[in-house]
Amino acid sequence: MKIEIDLKVILLMLIFFFTSQIEIYGIFIFFIFLHELIHIFVGLLLGFKVSSISMNIFGFSAQLYAYKPRKSYIKVITYLAGPIFNLICAIVFYFSNLESEFIQNVIYTNLALCIFNLFPIMPLDGGKILKEVLKNFLGNKNASIIMNTITKVFLLIISAVYSIAILKIKNFAILFLLIYMWYLYSIEEKKLATLKRVYEIIEKS
Repeated sequence: MKIEIDLKVILLMLIFFFTSQIEIYGIFIFFIFLHELIHIFVGLLLGFKVSSISMNIFGFSAQLYAYKPRKSYIKVITYLAGPIFNLICAIVFYFSNLESEFIQNVIYTNLALCIFNLFPIMPLDGGKILKEVLKNFLGNKNASIIMNTITKVFLLIISAVYSIAILKIKNFAILFLLIYMWYLYSIEEKKLATLKRVYEIIEKS
């Protein structure tokens, strides 16, 4: 298993520290870490293996694989595990009768992680779930092409909304999140280009 750490995490921590948002960033990192642990735990129970764990500026990311093909619903359960965990955390803390700014931040962070990860954007959980559904009807190639288009459309919409939010509340976290989402999209575009070339070679052979 490979473990990777992006040193830009330290830089981002300093930025949040000097902008008095380090507590929110710490809560976010902690719960995204638990989010990924739940993915790993459920994945291992369902027969997946962990190929790598990476720490980046927006938390942690785990890559799972299986020696044998897994049915779509097995993958969907694994993808859903993280957002469901965040939703449960938000509900538990909401009904805990503990009132403080810290608890409010925990609730909002978990709700945000749940909703955000269910967006139909690759490679978020929601995008992976929708892609698995589309693959059953359209095949891997067409599902990948459609998901690339859906991802781009949603990112354009989110960028417009986030741009207004950045101007209104001047939150650096939103700006970094927006940049990171477009970075992830660029990676997915490269994967799609590679996939298309592979299918072209197969079709010509």
